[in-house]
Amino acid sequence: MARGETTELREQLAAIEHERWADWQRYMFSKCEHMQDGRIVIPEKFATHWSRQIDTPYAELTEQEKDSDREQVDRYWGLVAPHVSPPAAVPEGLRERIREAVKDQFADKHFNRLKDGGVTELLDDLTDAVFAALGLEGDREG
Repeated sequence: MARGETTELREQLAAIEHERWADWQRYMFSKCEHMQDGRIVIPEKFATHWSRQIDTPYAELTEQEKDSDREQVDRYWGLVAPHVSPPAAVPEGLRERIREAVKDQFADKHFNRLKDGGVTELLDDLTDAVFAALGLEGDREG
């Protein structure tokens, strides 16, 4: 992405972030008590609820709370999605080709050291390691 495009995208995201923040402030202020001296007091039930959410990792939120966060991401998603690379496609048969290459280069040389059944497990583990090193995902066949 060119610098000008990066700057433009950053500004668009910043505008969305400001809008999101302003919406939250309006919502929060609507739940607070407005004192005559200008102070704004958060009622205990909201302070307790929001404090719990602040201290809760996303993975531990309720589905309803996660949906609320997802709705906020949706504000950005149209700008972000075109810049997200899809996961690398794993070519057909790649796992088996890697497994055979590992077998040819390693397992056959060390076969006598391995117990029956150990070769298959070793090949699967080594193949998984290669896939992980390449940043690829691929389910084991069978």
